[in-house]
Amino acid sequence: MIRNIKIDNLRGLAIFLVVLGHFYEKTAIVPQTLPSIIFIGIVFIRMPLFVFISGYLSKIGPDNTVKAFNNILIPYFLFTIMWIFTDLILDGKLSLSSFIIPAPGLWYLMSLFLWRSFLPAIDKLKYPIFFSIIIALLASTWNGLNDYFSLSRAVLYLPIFLFGFYFKHIREILYFQKFKEKVNLENKYISLAILIILLAVSVLFFASQKAAILAFTWPFNEVGVGNLKGMILLIIAYISRMSIILILFFLMTRKRTLFTKIGKNSLSIYVFHFYFLFYLPPLLQYLGLGFIFENIYLGLTYVFLTTIMVIYILSRDIINKGVNYAINEFRNFIMKKEDLIQ
Repeated sequence: MIRNIKIDNLRGLAIFLVVLGHFYEKTAIVPQTLPSIIFIGIVFIRMPLFVFISGYLSKIGPDNTVKAFNNILIPYFLFTIMWIFTDLILDGKLSLSSFIIPAPGLWYLMSLFLWRSFLPAIDKLKYPIFFSIIIALLASTWNGLNDYFSLSRAVLYLPIFLFGFYFKHIREILYFQKFKEKVNLENKYISLAILIILLAVSVLFFASQKAAILAFTWPFNEVGVGNLKGMILLIIAYISRMSIILILFFLMTRKRTLFTKIGKNSLSIYVFHFYFLFYLPPLLQYLGLGFIFENIYLGLTYVFLTTIMVIYILSRDIINKGVNYAINEFRNFIMKKEDLIQ
């Protein structure tokens, strides 16, 4: 199968920002010392871009739900079991609730399963993106919205997923080729300038409002805004994030870059970087290196070097092959042979 290098590059960029953002957030002294706009900028792009790519690569066909079960939900069960056993061995906790409230990062796999399972039905709607935004707005006013089975994020990120799925059609409807010619979007400098300005304005705006709404996780009352203001902020978030993704898509090169391999092996990076995130700091503390987390410069160095190290290790082909082998063996153990649809 011929891979789409541009998509691998975009996914590589997204996963780099995911890992960097998590280590930045987890290293307490860093976000306490530096302006929060740095983290807001990372949050603004990382998961929306990741979700957009998932939508872009999704297809509608027979056995959508069965394929989603085989390729997404079974890995979800495997990775959840691995997390439960890790928690049990290292922390002495048996967290069976992780099947209901996804373990760190695994909300994305559960959401992806839901999106792809319901995609054939959603596609029957006349204006699916519009209706998904309306549903997200209404759901955010419900105080009972929670992360059981990642429903809150599945609902709030659904418009971004559908934006990716219908992206090819959107380009045709908007005559995007003519638009590109008018604004000279292919000029890298102009594209980059537009991207930087739009991102800076968006980040500064949400930094002055309620940046927590960008997590697409909590109802408006938990974010600390009223329903009307929350709806307005959420709409602005959708429009600005989709606009930035649009520019990134046409700005990203089709040539191989440092992000290409990262994007190709993104699953292993996404799932297993959480083990480094949670268990590396206690190990360093145990080794007498806890002073790293008490100095801003050492903390920043830790964030960047650990991000690079973790991504390099987990993006190796041998790691990716091992993860795929484990998934296939687990799938073979659970499923009947005649139901193993890839």
